[in-house]
Amino acid sequence: MIRSLLKRNKVINTLYFKYRNGEKIFTRESLSNFNSSKSVNLNKEIFFKKNTKIEYNNIKISENINSVAGWIPYIKNRTNVVIYNFFSSNYSLRNILLVRFSIIEDLDLKYQTCFWIPLNCIHEINCMQICKDIEGNSAVIEFFHPNLKKNHAGHDGHLRFWGKYYSSNKHYISTVHSMPFAKGEPYGIKTTKSRSYNLHLENQNSYVYSISNTNLFDKFHANSKQLAGFNVNFNKQNDPSSVFHLSPFILSKYKKLDENSKTAIQSFWIPPSQNLDPIVVVDNYEIGVMGKNYLTFYLVEDCKILEKKSFTVNEFFSKKVSEIFNNYKNGPCTIMCQFKYNIYGYIHVHYNSKLNIGDQVHAHLSNWNCENSLQSKTISSRGSARKFLHVSSSHTNKYSYYLVLHIHKVKNFEKLNLKIRGFSDSGKEFINNYNIEVTEPIKIFDLKKEFNFLFDDMNKIGVIQIESYDDNFDGSLLYHDNDNDFISVDHLTGG
Repeated sequence: MIRSLLKRNKVINTLYFKYRNGEKIFTRESLSNFNSSKSVNLNKEIFFKKNTKIEYNNIKISENINSVAGWIPYIKNRTNVVIYNFFSSNYSLRNILLVRFSIIEDLDLKYQTCFWIPLNCIHEINCMQICKDIEGNSAVIEFFHPNLKKNHAGHDGHLRFWGKYYSSNKHYISTVHSMPFAKGEPYGIKTTKSRSYNLHLENQNSYVYSISNTNLFDKFHANSKQLAGFNVNFNKQNDPSSVFHLSPFILSKYKKLDENSKTAIQSFWIPPSQNLDPIVVVDNYEIGVMGKNYLTFYLVEDCKILEKKSFTVNEFFSKKVSEIFNNYKNGPCTIMCQFKYNIYGYIHVHYNSKLNIGDQVHAHLSNWNCENSLQSKTISSRGSARKFLHVSSSHTNKYSYYLVLHIHKVKNFEKLNLKIRGFSDSGKEFINNYNIEVTEPIKIFDLKKEFNFLFDDMNKIGVIQIESYDDNFDGSLLYHDNDNDFISVDHLTGG
């Protein structure tokens, strides 16, 4: 109710945020302020074409056209943007979409271009080419079409796409999904965030990127007040090797463990490697635990528990896998962690190696009993799944892509039906069907082997999409640079 009132009344909005020490930020409405002599009329039949070529132009777009939007951190000459027209494949919107791409620095709109995308389009915007040397804090993507549902996914229309980050030698090193960009919010309030930590590793700098500015972390785990945004870690080469979004901190749930606290097990997978030694983070702010918590880790190989290790920790926890287990040598293996919480949140994995800092992703729920041997608990179906993430075939180095799915026994199902679609930027679609027997907490798909035809067909970029009516699978998609033992990773997402 308060949020709605603030959006309707600009005077009340300004007074409220000044009272709360609000900070002026760039607004979604300001994206229309870029100078352009061209305009698009809502009634033009152009929106209802079936296909088009991608050509960049400056276009003035009517604010009356329905839209969705999102944003990511922008790092000059290190950022590309991957978009996927999932509305045509997942929402039956069988028309072209108008896209507006903008770069923001502080309160200024530094760059903007527009283009049309066809049905099922997967496209990597080469920012390092079309807006080379443009300074900025954030990149915004908007999709426009009169038949887009108003307020799709909330936040006045929320779009999921990805930032794809490169090293100085043009190697792909990290990725992150976009965050929402709502209308009617000219001020932001700095509040305590979870995931707002700095591991303070040697040769690493950590920054918080908001829609309008960038701040350097100065402490190990400051729990400092931040605007909504992303945590970006730069490695010793000053490349953005780890990018992940901040999360809300809920003060009312932050308390000591008691009889109402709950227990969860989450897991993640480490691929074959000689150098990977990920850091596991349990952020007490995210799971609402003040003071002591009790963690138990399990090292699993070939469905067998090789080692179990327990810790009593006081608030924030971070350790390398090699510091947790005496028997950890290298992957492939699964790491499982049991912990207590007052509000459900995630443990986090930084895929660092002995050579460099890697990307970050949160772990996923595992409804398995780990006390003596691995035994899956039977759960009720959590619904259906339709989630996706990007892949690429344009790497110059040796590489692997792994789809990492977390599976459980589901009531009334002997096996779980799963469909994996591969969409290529050539316009082709490839489909594999699987009937999964639940024998392990994590199912790994080596995508270059399972979808070699997709990688052969792609010009540059593609999308892997999972679909199932049996359960709402959790999962991540992991890119492994085999030459440099580098990991880029994000969890699957819907649209």
